[in-house]
Amino acid sequence: MRVVSCDCEACQGMCANSTCLPTPEQVRSLVKAGYANRLATYTWGGRHYIAPAPKGMEGGRDLESTILGACTFFDGKHCEIHSIKPLEGQLADHDRHWQPIRLYVMAQWKGKQCDSVLKALDKPRVSGVQ
Repeated sequence: MRVVSCDCEACQGMCANSTCLPTPEQVRSLVKAGYANRLATYTWGGRHYIAPAPKGMEGGRDLESTILGACTFFDGKHCEIHSIKPLEGQLADHDRHWQPIRLYVMAQWKGKQCDSVLKALDKPRVSGVQ
């Protein structure tokens, strides 16, 4: 899959209505960049993931969908964190179906790497994520 960049209305609509899934390593980068308080945890199929929260749900726990409103990083036209945008958002495009992309990114969330990211966000030093 190749990374794309498009800011047409259809692509903006994705960010206005949903959040995208990062890899565990990208979550680490978001936390290091000071964005931990704008993330949420999600649970699908008995597995846990961390991704940008929908606006107004920052710090949410065990959300069951990423289609709960605009991404916390969407400013109405562009991604505020474009240079470190989650992988799903990098691969998403108005010409691509989202499910294969989501499954590809979800496959990155395996084993100890994933567990260490989830544990890191449980530490009290990370504000905004309860």
